[in-house]
Amino acid sequence: MEVSEYEKLLLYLAENKYEEAATESEKRRIWKRSKIFQIDKNKSLMYINNQEGQATVRTVITRERRKSVIKLMHTGHLGRDKTYEKCNSRFYWKGMKQDVAEFIKHCPECQSQNKKTKSHVQEMVPVSFPPRVWGKVGIDLIGPFMKADKKKPICKRGYRFGVMEEIVSDQGGEFNRSRWRI
Repeated sequence: MEVSEYEKLLLYLAENKYEEAATESEKRRIWKRSKIFQIDKNKSLMYINNQEGQATVRTVITRERRKSVIKLMHTGHLGRDKTYEKCNSRFYWKGMKQDVAEFIKHCPECQSQNKKTKSHVQEMVPVSFPPRVWGKVGIDLIGPFMKADKKKPICKRGYRFGVMEEIVSDQGGEFNRSRWRI
């Protein structure tokens, strides 16, 4: 809610007056909007939310005070949704959800704890099926293992099915070593 609209609503509710320069359409809009607002004993504008027969009254916050209210409600760094719920349970202003999201997006402590900024997941790359057996082989190196009695099991597979055309790996650190370079 704009500060000027806030002041216009306060003037109308407190003194049943409109601003001198108000047009007929502005007067009609203020009159309609005034039905969901009231003034408390401290001359603060209150928003009345009447849902399901339960009326809840929340303090209307001016543009100047919004950031400090969000900061106060966000002291536990509970995240966007819980901070919004805390603000929304006690206060009202248009665009609250976006303001809370924007504030948390720029909160250094929240961003350093955010899981999205900590880990980067590599995108999956679709793998096509080879035209024949042993045409494409996926490998992942592990080990070291104890020496086996049988020698050269991969060579035996090569003799049986032919030479591998393509090797696919997860690009692990094992392939960065100089012994694998051609």
